[in-house]
Amino acid sequence: MSEPQSNGAAPVQEQAEAIVTQGQDVRARISRLFTQTAAKVHLDREGLIGMARSILTGAAQAADRAVGHDPGSVLRQVVDGLGDGLSAAALACRLTFEEAQAQGRSFAAEDLAKMRTDLKTVAEMFVDTVANTGVKFQSLAAGQLHALRAHAEKAKDRILPGITSALVAAGEHPVQFTSESAKAGLDVSRQALGGLFAAVGRRLQQAGERLSGGERTS
Repeated sequence: MSEPQSNGAAPVQEQAEAIVTQGQDVRARISRLFTQTAAKVHLDREGLIGMARSILTGAAQAADRAVGHDPGSVLRQVVDGLGDGLSAAALACRLTFEEAQAQGRSFAAEDLAKMRTDLKTVAEMFVDTVANTGVKFQSLAAGQLHALRAHAEKAKDRILPGITSALVAAGEHPVQFTSESAKAGLDVSRQALGGLFAAVGRRLQQAGERLSGGERTS
């Protein structure tokens, strides 16, 4: 089953709501929704955190209306899907740096600084984003909210290594790349401002297309 295309926060929220209402493959489908949408937004702190809030809000609204299941359980699946999506975004960042180095390209210093700041902030805000969204909905009792936050902490621990790798690559890329290029006598091509985010978005889009193609042929 392929996910419908989204062009903003409202469609993303609606898709997350539909995924939870249907209750099938919630984690995997939330991860695909996150990854495919991340490829279309400006991949920065507001884009990723805003998208996570929209997905959580839609999921929690569906859980609020659902009868006969534990809303905390399905929201934990949503949190895991968001964690998978963030891991994919971090991997896309790291691979983008590796590809740039192999092809003799260097990204703008402003992009590199922003990427480092945004990835770090996204990691720091992940748990609070989950908790602050969950507290708005009546279906979650105090104990369930506590369990949801604890689950978000575990998800954060799982995604942090990937984010850390991306941060290290972003931090080392300018110095290491320039030094190695000078020694090898390579011609380094500096990309325009915004080129890094565009390149990461393209890599995420390719990943999303592979996932969608696999679903259609299954």
